[in-house]
Amino acid sequence: MSIFNFNKNIYSKFGYISDQKGILSRYNREKKNWDEHLNNCKKYIINYCNSINTKNIAILGSGWLLDVPLEFLSKKFNTVYLIDVNHPSNTNKIKKLYPNVEFVTDDISGGSVEFANNCVNIYKKSKIKIDIKDFEKNIYNPSINNTAFISLNILNQLDILLIDYLNEFNIYNEDEIIQLRKIIQNNHINFLRHNKSCLISDIEEYIINKDESIEKTNQLIYSKIPSGNNYQEWIWKFDTKKRYIENRKTYFKVIATELA
Repeated sequence: MSIFNFNKNIYSKFGYISDQKGILSRYNREKKNWDEHLNNCKKYIINYCNSINTKNIAILGSGWLLDVPLEFLSKKFNTVYLIDVNHPSNTNKIKKLYPNVEFVTDDISGGSVEFANNCVNIYKKSKIKIDIKDFEKNIYNPSINNTAFISLNILNQLDILLIDYLNEFNIYNEDEIIQLRKIIQNNHINFLRHNKSCLISDIEEYIINKDESIEKTNQLIYSKIPSGNNYQEWIWKFDTKKRYIENRKTYFKVIATELA
């Protein structure tokens, strides 16, 4: 189903594998606060899936499956595709429980990570800077028919580690980096809009001070999210132990909407 040759070593180098492991560690520390967010995701997915009639469903950014109502999906659809750059170690156990679940290892950004790796290699060898606009051609296009897609807490994650890696080499200026974030997010949203889909994503980061008030708000989404049906939003208390940002709690504003 991938449109490119997936090289897992590159994703490990960019930090995708270690970052995914870190998510589980944070969940174990923040279980009570995270469960509210995860249950909101599951409820939204169930309501959305009950309103559609596709034979299959695909979860984009399945990860540890913390926010995936897997039993419900397995019963409702012929095939459940779980798509991510890495999957939990207990995939064989999950397959035995749910035989119609397929784990797909793929880059939901359409190869932008490998493209960024090539940009760095070219720059290191020749100091040639690949134009940011060239990232526009990295379109995700899985060959799955009669399938609805759920973008699950992944839109904001598509560019973070990629850009962190690029920034180590000072190839692009701040304006170019913002343009790149927008391109990667735009590509993802455009894919969703052209397929039966819904989107769940954090869109703003709130830095909470000791008085429990918002000290700073950080923009996470640089692409315009189209107005869709069944729009919902909630607050995700992401880090209350002040480990993500020192001496500050971190909350996210999350939105959910049907795009097509």
